[in-house]
Amino acid sequence: MNFKNGKWDELERLKEKFLTLDKQQIVPPRNKEKVRILEKILQLEPKEQYALARKGEILFDMSEFDASIECFEQVLQINPENMRAMYGKAEILICLGELEQAVEYYDKISKMHDPPDELWLDRGLVLELLDRHQDAIKDYDFFMSLDPENQNDFAVLERKIECLKLLDRKKENKEIQKRVFGQNSRRDYILRFLGISGFTFSITFAGLSYLIQILI
Repeated sequence: MNFKNGKWDELERLKEKFLTLDKQQIVPPRNKEKVRILEKILQLEPKEQYALARKGEILFDMSEFDASIECFEQVLQINPENMRAMYGKAEILICLGELEQAVEYYDKISKMHDPPDELWLDRGLVLELLDRHQDAIKDYDFFMSLDPENQNDFAVLERKIECLKLLDRKKENKEIQKRVFGQNSRRDYILRFLGISGFTFSITFAGLSYLIQILI
């Protein structure tokens, strides 16, 4: 799109302002201000895909699902293969309970060039909700094959164990649990699982529930 110098300068200024604000770790995030800046950018450049997709993501964080999905659909009209918009729309479909449709979008993304590693985790979780535990295990296994560090990702191993339980594959389940514990003592494993480092640690609800299962 051609701009006169003044409009081009204003567009660049707004983009820089948004990126600076978007990088800041502010609690609570200044989402409304971000949306206002993006809307000004889109007034100058209505088909700017990044601005539309990022606006959709922020509106999603604000639980404004209708407005969010509209942004992603606008992006996909401009570029049907925009991975960011496809991912965003899949997340909204999950929130709306449209799980099969979400999986369809994840399937499309999986066939694109260089999809994010997290795709296999996200699709695996949705497949679990659809009682497609065998397919979920395939996604978790693929995720763990992408990087050696992923092979001991406790959260992923936890999900795989739950799937195997539901499929009643007890032997393989025990082998995975043995791999998780390894040669470490239970106390060493628990400390590692909790992620204690110095004076700080954090644990997810899923992690806590798994730890309780181990201890009882």
